[in-house]
Amino acid sequence: MTTNAPTALAGAKWTFATRRVDTSVVAGLDTAFDKARAGDLILAQVERLGQHRRVQLTSGRPSLIYSGDMIVLACGARYAPDRFEGEAKIDASSADLLAGGGCIGLAGR
Repeated sequence: MTTNAPTALAGAKWTFATRRVDTSVVAGLDTAFDKARAGDLILAQVERLGQHRRVQLTSGRPSLIYSGDMIVLACGARYAPDRFEGEAKIDASSADLLAGGGCIGLAGR
């Protein structure tokens, strides 16, 4: 676990799913992605854009996302049969933005 959370989180976009998090108590970052579970916060860097081209910020305002952006999301599952289905898991090499409100996990492949 690294303890340089304030530096890493500076400038990151916090999504709506994280709106109730007291950011002043964020103590550190961990890279053990295989241990992530529903409800964990994930600091992710946008690698490429797919279906979701914006996220909803904690204020409720939409914000476009770009490759290279850092965003804070909540690990979670999503079941929307007409859209995306995903599990609350994070792969060390990648993950998927399952909902613009800030849900990250692995999309059904």
